[in-house]
Amino acid sequence: MLQAGNGGPSRQAARPRSSTRARILRTSLDLFAQRGFDGTDIVDIEEAVGLTPGSGGFYRHFRNKEDVLHSALETEIARVQEHYRTLQKRPPSDAPDAAIADRVNVMLEMLWEMRHLMAVIAHDNTRFPELVPQIAVAMADSGVAIDLAALEQAMDDGAIPRRPAHVVATIMMMAGVGYTLADMLFGRPVADIDRAEFGTVLTALVVGSPSK
Repeated sequence: MLQAGNGGPSRQAARPRSSTRARILRTSLDLFAQRGFDGTDIVDIEEAVGLTPGSGGFYRHFRNKEDVLHSALETEIARVQEHYRTLQKRPPSDAPDAAIADRVNVMLEMLWEMRHLMAVIAHDNTRFPELVPQIAVAMADSGVAIDLAALEQAMDDGAIPRRPAHVVATIMMMAGVGYTLADMLFGRPVADIDRAEFGTVLTALVVGSPSK
């Protein structure tokens, strides 16, 4: 199963207390990502949340594992969509290079926050086929569309070489996804390259040599 890596300052941040339902959702997603859907029992979820195993505390909020899986995925989709809405509201930068660097770093941070969602998609997507297209639009297509505008503007300004912007935006997204998934799979960044360095070099590759 995919495991969470150990790098990055946000990985050890304590989560604030929240409602029992919200804690069940988040904990379930964490366990499904680590153990798979079939490898996680309801008593495992109750124990991890702090409920007495077998007491029925889980069933006060969800009917079964399928119910909590779908609810957790829908919650994560909504979180991704809110992230992109926030990103769209960020004021434009006067320096195209800085704007692209900012978007790369924000993307990498978001992907790490969404790592458990990606792990569940990788392992158990056949259990929620109706949600897969929605997840693809929410996570990948929306991110590419938002980065596309910044890239096209930078190309129009001559700050970066003119190339198919939608392809460049997709490469940015897929590079970030690959980096995050590898980090989760191996429990550490590949070649011990941290996110900051990866983001810096990815930005340099995207920016390339300005047009003359």
